[in-house]
Amino acid sequence: MFIVRDDLLGGTKIVCMPLIEDDLIEEYVYASPVYGGFQISLSTYFGKKTTIFCAKRNKLHPNTIICKNLGATIIEVPYGYLSVIEKKAREYCSENIK
Repeated sequence: MFIVRDDLLGGTKIVCMPLIEDDLIEEYVYASPVYGGFQISLSTYFGKKTTIFCAKRNKLHPNTIICKNLGATIIEVPYGYLSVIEKKAREYCSENIK
């Protein structure tokens, strides 16, 4: 019997990545709870820049560390309620993505 930890593979959502692949996409921007798995999936998907917005914490969450080690840009948002994080991600897109 084998047990595979999907969290070590980037989470179960990694299988969705080919469905949203598009040659016109240069960067994925994602507002994420720090404990979410899809941020890891996006960071794992090679060839695309990934920017993750998440709540600022005293110590980086292990998932945030994984994303950072995979090359994602991490933007921590103080007072990181998800609605605030999403707003910051939208502002980033408006200002940086043409």
